[in-house]
Amino acid sequence: MDIIVVGGGTAGWLSALILKKETNYNITVIDNSTIGPLGVGEGTTGLFGDTIRKYLSEEEFVKECGATPKMGIEFINWYKNDFISPLSGTFSCNEKYDYALYYGMKNSNINSYSKTGLLAENKKVSIKRGTTKYSFLTEGINAYHLDTHKTINFMKTKCVKLGVKFIDSSIVSVTKNFVNKITSINCQDKTINCDFVIDCSGFHRKIISEYNPKFISYGKWLSVDTALTFRISWDNIIYKNPVTISRALSCGWMWMIPIQQNIGCGIVYDSKFVTDEEIISEVSNILGKKIDIKKKIKFQSGRLKKSLYRNVASIGTCYSFLEPLQATSIHTTIIQVKKIVDFLNKKISARQYNNYCADIVDNYADFVSLHYQFKYIDNEFWQSRIPRKYTQKIIEKCKNKAISEKDYNVKNIDCASHSLWSFILAGGELLKYNNQLFTKENIRNIKFWERQIDSALLDYMVFNDFLEIYK
Repeated sequence: MDIIVVGGGTAGWLSALILKKETNYNITVIDNSTIGPLGVGEGTTGLFGDTIRKYLSEEEFVKECGATPKMGIEFINWYKNDFISPLSGTFSCNEKYDYALYYGMKNSNINSYSKTGLLAENKKVSIKRGTTKYSFLTEGINAYHLDTHKTINFMKTKCVKLGVKFIDSSIVSVTKNFVNKITSINCQDKTINCDFVIDCSGFHRKIISEYNPKFISYGKWLSVDTALTFRISWDNIIYKNPVTISRALSCGWMWMIPIQQNIGCGIVYDSKFVTDEEIISEVSNILGKKIDIKKKIKFQSGRLKKSLYRNVASIGTCYSFLEPLQATSIHTTIIQVKKIVDFLNKKISARQYNNYCADIVDNYADFVSLHYQFKYIDNEFWQSRIPRKYTQKIIEKCKNKAISEKDYNVKNIDCASHSLWSFILAGGELLKYNNQLFTKENIRNIKFWERQIDSALLDYMVFNDFLEIYK
């Protein structure tokens, strides 16, 4: 089978990598190299780290891609107290009663009961002490902050070595057969025949647009529609924690992503409430310096009704985009590609594939909607945020009971549930239930965990020491 991947961004090369590793098909990537990627620095989830470890060298990736370990997200100014959303839930998050979560809330030390939360709070990463430029000692649980441009070039080089063909050209048209399937893609200087197409052309949707796909908007709940990207030099900031920083602004929020060479930053906002100049001035005042905007990106939160039409699958931002919060884009890309492999191998039907993708993105939209329900900033933008139906359902449950994994009605294993939702609910004080009971066994487990903390922390590297090695 001949598969063409359209688009040479992060989604395109991730698709090519997974397809080449998981199938025996012929993979060709078509991309116009004069069109650069969207990102300046990008956050990921643990699934991306798992993918790198499975198919490539994690150590080589860190060195070549300017990557730094990510232990979670720190939310600043979203609520009256800043809080961290760690990569992992508490050690009891999968039990019938997440007693460590409620015990941590009661004692104001909730991060102490999540491994990555504990590391983040202590300015450490899940890489062992003793790591050097020549000896990389990892536990294999890292997510990463990465340099988008370097990561794309790294994956491109690896894919080409694996036998992926690369064509640097612009697409002019496509050819379809009598059942409306695409049989070839016509570029400026050649025609490439194909049996299947992966469209990773982002918001351009170059191939999937041939089928006039219906777009389902999330704008009613997720109304931010503009991003401005910029960078900050390490010389101009003190950044000690291995986390993405998300700072709430008057009409949106700002991200800061520490990579080896600099801090990749961006402003996300609703243009109906604030102008570019106003939001830039607000951020410049927060940082104490004028910022130099590199790129402006307009977007609409939502997804296509179907990812797969005929023999074309839309992957990554070509299929869906919520907003940059919680790094859902690369995460969903990986899930989609793995599922398209199942479809191509006839393990699932087109309907099952489409439903799976839709369920995941709808679920993440519910999760992202949760972040806007704290109502902390008293202005029209923040007070007018409407929760999605499922989001509101979870918030209501939290008022009357101690919530746990079984309370989330997720449709598949890749949906976000308690381990992710719990720390956001706790950070915004939406976990209202106050009558928790802790059994003797609960307390024994908590005390056993606490006794291990000091000695366990000694094994891990301080974030700034990691930066000194790789910067």
